[in-house]
Amino acid sequence: MTVYSFDWNPLTDQPHNVASRRERLLVHLRNIKSYLSLLPPNLKRLYPMVKLYYDYRRQLYQQPVAFDALGGVAVSPRALPAEEALTCLKELGVQRTLV
Repeated sequence: MTVYSFDWNPLTDQPHNVASRRERLLVHLRNIKSYLSLLPPNLKRLYPMVKLYYDYRRQLYQQPVAFDALGGVAVSPRALPAEEALTCLKELGVQRTLV
């Protein structure tokens, strides 16, 4: 249950199938008060969210990502027999395989 009351618009599930533009507009105009009541609490949270976003953006390419043993290769049995495919993978330095 949310702290804020919000009038549900029954025509928004599939408005293109249910209501005309005029009907949708009238419903939104009737509910404008509840829409505007959501603005102050969300504006209060806007600055911390934007700050966090830019902090993450700044850190994004600062450190390399370690993949260690993660990775996957798809091998088709039609192209090579399984033994030849495993030999090729071992030549590439793949240590563990799951066939």
